Amino acid sequence: MQTGIVIVTLAILAIVVYVAATPAKREYMTVQRLATDADFEKAFEFALERVCVDKGFTPGPAGTCMLNEATCKNGKHGLPGYVRWTGDKCIMGNEPYRKFCREKGLRFNESTGKCQTTQAYCSNKQVSWRNGDCHVPGEQKAAEFIFGKTITRSVTRAADTVGDFFKGLFS
Repeated sequence: MQTGIVIVTLAILAIVVYVAATPAKREYMTVQRLATDADFEKAFEFALERVCVDKGFTPGPAGTCMLNEATCKNGKHGLPGYVRWTGDKCIMGNEPYRKFCREKGLRFNESTGKCQTTQAYCSNKQVSWRNGDCHVPGEQKAAEFIFGKTITRSVTRAADTVGDFFKGLFS
């Protein structure tokens, strides 16, 4: 048993002498050389910033990449549908609304995200075109109040068709 204690004591003494004799090894064994949590955070932030910039984005808060104006407008954003740059941010557009506008024969303004009426659209709805938009004249409003929109606009459409027929007949 005493032999075991002597061997352990000699081993500890040998380690102490070895570390004391070689300063480089002593520093390695006594000073922490591992990266700290702060080092890992800085490395992560740097790597994320590089990824954002390399892909054309702008580094944002809390480890995010934000679309910038160029990336938003050039279509390399990877978002479904369309996006538009408004003010200082990139906004995902309402794809079903854009589709609705186009199906109804309206112009869709991608920069404002709104439908714009056309003269053909107003004509199809049996209303007047005035100042770049559809307009229901006062007489038509009165007739629609009395007879309803469907009857009034159907009669207007029929009258336009008959008028066009007679125009073509006598011209």
